[in-house]
This record gives sequence, C-alpha cells and structure tokens, in this order.
Amino acid sequence: MAGAAELFTVCGSCGQQVSTFVTECPYCGNRLRKRAPKLDRKDGDLEALFAQLDSSGDDVVPLRSPTPPPAQKKPSRFRRAPKPDAIPKPAKAKTQRQRRKAAAYAGDPRPWATIAIVLISLIGLPVTVAIGQENVWLAGGIDGSPLWLFLTSSFTYVGTWHALGVLTALGVFGWLWERRMGRLGSLLVLGTFLVAGVGGLALASAADASNAQTGAVGAASALATAWIVAELRARRRNESIDGDLLGAAVLLAVALLVSAVTAAGAPIAGAWGVLVGLLLGLGLSAARR
Repeated sequence: MAGAAELFTVCGSCGQQVSTFVTECPYCGNRLRKRAPKLDRKDGDLEALFAQLDSSGDDVVPLRSPTPPPAQKKPSRFRRAPKPDAIPKPAKAKTQRQRRKAAAYAGDPRPWATIAIVLISLIGLPVTVAIGQENVWLAGGIDGSPLWLFLTSSFTYVGTWHALGVLTALGVFGWLWERRMGRLGSLLVLGTFLVAGVGGLALASAADASNAQTGAVGAASALATAWIVAELRARRRNESIDGDLLGAAVLLAVALLVSAVTAAGAPIAGAWGVLVGLLLGLGLSAARR
C-alpha cells in the first residue's frame, strides 16, 4: 500500500506540501519535475489515498482529474442572425392576380408578327433613300395608285424620328398583345396592321390627295388604344394584369404627335387607328368575360 511519502512532497521554493503527481507547484508555479510519475495501482491504493487526504487537513491540494470535463461554451449575448438561404421559406399559394397573369401569358412569348413588321420598316428607311420616295410612297390620292403602294407606304417613314415615334408604340403594344394571346395575338397584330395601318393610309390619301401618306401610325395607335381600353375594362372588374396606363398613354400620344408634325405622317390615319382600337378593345374585353 502506498504511504504518505509517496503521495505528497514539499515544494523547494515555497515550502508548501503538494502532490507527487503534479509537475508544477500550484502555489508558486515552481517546476518540480519534467513529467508526472507513472501510477502503479494496486488493490487498496485508492482507499489509502482517500484516507490520506481526509487526515491531512486543509493544507493538502486535492488531486486534479486526469481528464477534466470540457468547458461549456457561454451563450453569446449577441446571437448571429441566420443566413437568408438557411431560413426555409413557406410555400405561398398563388394569388388570383398571379393565376390570371399566368393564364394570360400562356401563349408563345415570341412576337413574330411584331418583329417582322418592325424589321421590314427599319429596312425601308435606307431603301427609300436608295430608290426614291416617289417609288414607295402613296401620293396623289387612291385613284390610279397601284395597290402595292398602299403596303409599301405603311413600311416607309419620312425620317428617323418619325420611324422612332411610331415603331416604338407599335413594337411595344404588338409585343404585349402577342405575349398575352399567343398565336391569336399574332393574327390580331397582322389584322390590325392591315385594317388600321394600310386602311388608315388609304383613308388619309382619299381625304388629302395633295400630300404623301407614310407610316403605320394607324396600326400603332389602334394597338395602343385597344390595350388601354382593355386594361380600363379589366380594372373595373378587378382583373387588371398590366396597370401601366400612364406609360401606354405617353407612347400613344408620342406616336400621334410625331405623325401630326411630320409632313407625310398621315395624322388622319392616326385618328382612324384610335377609333379602330377603341372598338377592338371593347370587343376583346367583352370576349374575355
């Protein structure tokens, strides 16, 4: 059985009684030995150690546990917020507006008819300069004019600003109608171009035979007016999908204003397009019910 001499020793620096199983004095920090002695445990050693500790009083330093329990991490006062990606987002049910918008734009998103009209019109600008205005513009009234002039005049413009003002409105609202209605929207754009665009130039040429008539302001104003009317009617039924009526009104006003200040802009065709668009918007709004 291990004796008291084997369990305790005296520190040479401070004179305190310390355990023989420590390498440094817990009172003064003096280095006692390089490494702790190996324990040769026998039966009864542990009981003798406890009896020695009880009889030695308060001057004895209790032995440390060879494997101290891990220190618990103190909770931080400031908790870090979780990352947005780690927060699970609850699945939201689609609102009635989102369902109507998904159903409205279920068609082909590529506006082929609008793209074709705009591209041919842009190509018509240098072609008009190359072959001459008199060969592509509708002038001198409808009597005796070739039928193909009614079509070519709809794709030609007086200048860049004239083309920009009209084609912007035509491209935007043609794309919106085709996106909303798909292939039916393409047929709608082509039919509106023929009735309001080409037909508007014929009406303007019959009313004013002294001036040339160019541009598709009739088609642009018809598509814009139909969109505005359909949107207003949808708002009354709380079914509005695209509510930017101010932007639509500005594009329509710019197209009509550019045609009115241009010498061959055909403002009468623009007025005809507004009338056609009003009837078209009412009809399409009634058909959606």
